[in-house]
Amino acid sequence: MTPPPVTITDRALTKLAKAAVHSVPGTVRVSRRAGRSLPRIDVRRDDLHSPPTVEAFIAVTWPSPVTGVAENVAAAISTWFSAYAGIHDVPVNVVVTALNHGTRFAATHEIQPPEVTHPQVPDHQVLMPIVTAPPRPLKPIAIRRIEPRRSHG
Repeated sequence: MTPPPVTITDRALTKLAKAAVHSVPGTVRVSRRAGRSLPRIDVRRDDLHSPPTVEAFIAVTWPSPVTGVAENVAAAISTWFSAYAGIHDVPVNVVVTALNHGTRFAATHEIQPPEVTHPQVPDHQVLMPIVTAPPRPLKPIAIRRIEPRRSHG
């Protein structure tokens, strides 16, 4: 019996692409107070089983090599989709919509996804059984019916 195919939703791919954008030096977050928040990611596909296309709207710190940062963002999204979602050769369009004053970053062409780690479970302790005294036998109780009192008045 073959396992059912894995379906990755557009929402999950959007979160993955945002994480990839945040991993690139030179990109910054812009809050909603200044209009639309950045980075903003549009993942589009015809159906759940067709390959996606990604459009990323980003903000870059100035002075930074804007084209280099945009190329690194496209490479990071493509690499992360390949490494974490198993989706290869994703077309990525990057639009730089804002420049924010910040620290200059040099553009590098080798963007690596973070290393996947697995949680380590410490050795468990051997539990000892709890021993208690045996339960006492129950005693039957008798309840007398209480007659209502009549008031004299």
